[in-house]
Amino acid sequence: MAADETTTTETVIVSQTTDGETTTVVEVVTTKTEAAAADGEDAPTLIEIIEAILDPTPDTEAPLVETEGFTAIDPDVDEEVLPEEAVLADANEPADPAAIGADAGDSADEAVGPEAGDAPPTAAEASGEPAAAGAEEPAETGPTAEEQEAAAHADAARAAQDRADADVASGDYAAAAQERAIAEDEAWAAGDSSMLHGASSTNLDSAAAYHVEAERLEQEEARHARDGDYEAARDYAGRAADAQSWSDYRAGGADHTGQARAEYEKEDWAVWHQDQAAHAEYNAAWYAEHGNPDAAASYAGLAADHQAQADQYGHEGEHGAVGAVHDASSEMAHDTPVGGDSSDGHSAGTDDGGWADHAGDAGADYSADDSASYDSGSTDSGDA
Repeated sequence: MAADETTTTETVIVSQTTDGETTTVVEVVTTKTEAAAADGEDAPTLIEIIEAILDPTPDTEAPLVETEGFTAIDPDVDEEVLPEEAVLADANEPADPAAIGADAGDSADEAVGPEAGDAPPTAAEASGEPAAAGAEEPAETGPTAEEQEAAAHADAARAAQDRADADVASGDYAAAAQERAIAEDEAWAAGDSSMLHGASSTNLDSAAAYHVEAERLEQEEARHARDGDYEAARDYAGRAADAQSWSDYRAGGADHTGQARAEYEKEDWAVWHQDQAAHAEYNAAWYAEHGNPDAAASYAGLAADHQAQADQYGHEGEHGAVGAVHDASSEMAHDTPVGGDSSDGHSAGTDDGGWADHAGDAGADYSADDSASYDSGSTDSGDA
């Protein structure tokens, strides 16, 4: 520029806030010679220069814009650290890609690189080779032979336990003992006892033995009642009720003592009337001896009435007799088929320790051999 040329200088300060936090202040200085203005050169306007500054290329912001006769300067950028290629020849053209370190032929993804958080490529991906054909995830395997066998034993144990529960509910404690023994063996083989509950096979064996003894005592009660020994009949009825109570307790079953207790009550009344008859007979004999036949006859009639009542009650209390008292709640099943192999030795009345250890508790003086040899289905009273 010649020394005598006249220039015009304009200064504009532009402030821009981005991201709500960053503020950029740009000072724009324009100079124009009067000669350029007189020649009518097509120079960019001040607005165009400002737009070029505020709308830079995507990869860099041009700190310096030069056109003929005009200069735009960003005072916040150190000119010495910017490459010369960053200076734009024209404010409306983007910067050369080489200025930001990317080759002209590189794609945007190659220039930017992998995003943060991307997983590294696998060996096959890195090599560019396709995955091997037929490669699949290993198939899930089923249960092993041991697991299948254990499951079968567990199912068998569960079924046997269910049958044992049904037998206890019906009162067949002997069958329940066998079923429970099967369930215990199967549970042991399965290594799982979670399906077992209620009385063990040992307790059920004991319950069955107590029940056998209760039936034997009831037969003794019937024999003494038939003989007119109502006091002995009452005693055996009470012992039968005790034995049956222990049987139900051992099995965890329902109360089946109602029959023996009802027979006890009948025989107790028979004993009372028999005692009254004996007392009346004594008075009849005394009055007859002392010359009072009327009183003697009166007491003799009273004695006969009491004895008739005693015989009536005695017969009603006789176990198994026609017209005798009957308690339906005491009915119990017998000889229920066992749904498994009973060769394990679990059967009613064969385990001496099942009930003999508690014979004193039940108030009985019986032995395992006596109990096992009794036919519970017989009503034969035997010899008087």
